[in-house]
Amino acid sequence: MATITENPIEEIYGRFVNECVSKNVISAENISFGKSDVGARLPWVAFKPMTNYTWLQARDMSNNEPGIIVNVQVECFSKNESTAMKLEDATKAIMFNMGFYSTGFAQRFKNNEIHRYIARYDLRYTGELLDLSEL
Repeated sequence: MATITENPIEEIYGRFVNECVSKNVISAENISFGKSDVGARLPWVAFKPMTNYTWLQARDMSNNEPGIIVNVQVECFSKNESTAMKLEDATKAIMFNMGFYSTGFAQRFKNNEIHRYIARYDLRYTGELLDLSEL
């Protein structure tokens, strides 16, 4: 029977929130899962899993999938640019410590005095999340 690598997004989001809170990056109340609705509470971080997870085509002799590629978009909102940049730097370090790498997509917007930074990350997930923070 083939084994299928399960989608780890809940575990990734839990670790992301725990790291943000434990490192005093932002409070858990100011982090959303899947939405950008910042409302009146700034600063804000939106953790958005991309919907089309890519299952790798390679399989072993037993028809097992070796892993999946998980795509996540992180958006940081703030009223001033320096706070938004600090949020972006801190969230990037958290994502890198879990083994994610940047897709090279990063955008910065300023609209009505709100600064928004968007970054996308990918991870080849094979059943266990890395913890590179100790290295």
